[in-house]
Amino acid sequence: MAAVDFLILDSTAPRIDKCFDKLIHLCPIASTPERQYQQSAQTEKSSSHIVVKDVGKVRLIDINDIIWINGAGNYVELHFTQGSTPVLHRETMKNIEQQLEPEGFIRIHRSTLVRKQAICELMPTDSGDYKVRLKNDMCLNLSRRYKGCLESIISPLQ
Repeated sequence: MAAVDFLILDSTAPRIDKCFDKLIHLCPIASTPERQYQQSAQTEKSSSHIVVKDVGKVRLIDINDIIWINGAGNYVELHFTQGSTPVLHRETMKNIEQQLEPEGFIRIHRSTLVRKQAICELMPTDSGDYKVRLKNDMCLNLSRRYKGCLESIISPLQ
């Protein structure tokens, strides 16, 4: 990729990212502007949407509207603040967790992700698990395996 290419061809975000990667290897001083660019790119991505293919249409779902996510095999069910019908999205829990972790989502069960700000109460059970009550009165299970996330739930409240 040469400088002339940027004059002739469209400059897309992936092409600019690739250019910065090359620039960093060629000129160590360029690392500061590159970091600033990457941070601004991450900020833009954080206010993004999830693209969900539906029958005969493609939906853009605002990440801020999602409260919790339930796994269903290679699909996930997206549950919303309005309490409307959940939307089925073809994505694995692992991938959606990585995508939404910067947005304040935590894993509380092998098949459940929840937005930390939506949690209003934690109730211990006899088995050592917890019930997590959301602000919309929905109750979810927090399994013993994910007890480590309790600290991240409680710490912003202190």
